Amino acid sequence: MKNLLLIATFFLVQHAFAQQEIDISKAKNCKNAIELNLAQQFGPTTAPATASLVTRVPNGGLIYFEKQQHLVWYKFTTEKTGKLAFEISPTEPSDNYDFILFKNEANICEKIKSGKIKAISSNFAKSDQTIQGTTGLAITPEDDSYSPAIRVKAGDVYYLVLNSVYDGGSGHSINFKYYESFKMHGNISNILGNRPIQVYISWTNERTGDVLASTTSDEKGNYVLDASVGLENHQFPNYTLSIYSEKFFLVDSTFAYTNLGEIKGKKFDFKLRKIRKGKNPSLENMYFEPNSGTEIVSSSEKVLKKLYKQLLLNESLIIQLEGHSNGIFPSTEIDDRLSKERTKTIKNYFVVRGINPERIKTKSFGSTRLIYPKAKNEFEESRNRRVETTVLDF
Repeated sequence: MKNLLLIATFFLVQHAFAQQEIDISKAKNCKNAIELNLAQQFGPTTAPATASLVTRVPNGGLIYFEKQQHLVWYKFTTEKTGKLAFEISPTEPSDNYDFILFKNEANICEKIKSGKIKAISSNFAKSDQTIQGTTGLAITPEDDSYSPAIRVKAGDVYYLVLNSVYDGGSGHSINFKYYESFKMHGNISNILGNRPIQVYISWTNERTGDVLASTTSDEKGNYVLDASVGLENHQFPNYTLSIYSEKFFLVDSTFAYTNLGEIKGKKFDFKLRKIRKGKNPSLENMYFEPNSGTEIVSSSEKVLKKLYKQLLLNESLIIQLEGHSNGIFPSTEIDDRLSKERTKTIKNYFVVRGINPERIKTKSFGSTRLIYPKAKNEFEESRNRRVETTVLDF
């Protein structure tokens, strides 16, 4: 019993420690701003205190927070040069936080009060419950809850003021992220005839799935993309440049974080192939792990995601998934079952993500169509364990 009491006490202490909030009640004006360390998450905090901020700006208008104001002021110094983003996360998703951001200069607090300085960024959007009420600065804002990230230099100083709109609500946490930006450029054309194509281009962090930049090519097929990469020292994700155009097969190229220095300033041209019925060289096979049944190999996960994007982009596209197994001809019952289960697994991946099942037909061949009938090694066996894709209609 004594041991049980000790264990219970330990967990209660741990829980209390984990829930400890940072007191921000004294930081309700500019002069008492809390200094933030951008390398660490700040929070969770207590609720902001009641205060006021109404000031004139140079164009004669007013900067102010709507409704009753519950303010907290922060101050921070940037450590890196690039783009800066941050996310304000309410402890209670139903809370609505607005913010205003000022760049420091002499006597900034007095200038804010008298309206002699203009904010460099702000956001007054209504809380979006689908994203847990978060707000802030983002590289590619997807809705009104976020404003664009800002360019900063190492050593810049900023003042950030937050307002919890509804009766103070609860506290919040803040996370900061740095990004480096560089230009990527090139030309997009049809592989047949080299005619230019207008396309949509995106730059994606493969680890998080975040689209960090996007653009479209002009009428001559030329594009310039302001690509961004995170500057966290402990993360080394891959980034993918994707080229989308209706009626054409998607093309992409992946770059490792450690090799990004080699691509800056280089030109990246792409040639797209039109979607046509039948087998297409742009549709890669998907392969499976040995002795695993339906476990796809890691290198084929990218092929799977690419085919999903292709289905999303072209709603009239109907495909057939053709399953194969690595066995001995003639095909056995096990071979037939494996090839059928593999096509079913791939189809389910698309269906659960919203693709109409009628657009995905399946067919299984067991081991009757081996690429390597007398496989001599694991590589040759792996080529036999596959799902191929055929365009049935478009």
